[in-house]
Amino acid sequence: MRAFGERPGAFPHPGGRRSKSPFARGASPFARGAYLASMHEIAWRKVCCPVDFSRESRAALEIAVDLCRRLGAELTILHVQEDHTGRNGELDAWTEDAARLGIRTLAATTRGDPKTAIARWTHRHGFDAIVMGTHGWTGRARQLVGSVAENTVRHAACPVMVIHEEWARAHLHEDAGATAH
Repeated sequence: MRAFGERPGAFPHPGGRRSKSPFARGASPFARGAYLASMHEIAWRKVCCPVDFSRESRAALEIAVDLCRRLGAELTILHVQEDHTGRNGELDAWTEDAARLGIRTLAATTRGDPKTAIARWTHRHGFDAIVMGTHGWTGRARQLVGSVAENTVRHAACPVMVIHEEWARAHLHEDAGATAH
């Protein structure tokens, strides 16, 4: 929010003064370089994509693959088994799909409640980021089931990117191979 009479492009300074943005027109290349040098580079080496084999998970996997390809990171596709029925065939197929696109891809499973298991497993294995889908449930359905994505965002020790249902619907092709949940 800008106060009346402030210049556009000025941002607050701790001492109460206003300083001009290093990216404003007329700013010196030196100012831009000094500002960017003060930011830290983050090494994104390990990305986890938890999947439940839904359309939203497939959209998240596409984003995770793209990020890993751009960043040179390793991708682990994680499936949390709530009971003793495994879906390893689907997990293997999704892992092979991602690996075909030229990134190092691993598959992993863990048991437990996905609401807590994802954050715990990724922390234990030292992941730099999580990319996951969300069903976007609201109201009573969300109250009864809860949100795995919301719990993961709250408890994860690393950044979490959440791919929403609406985005998946608008950007994912029907022939992507995902099965509906």
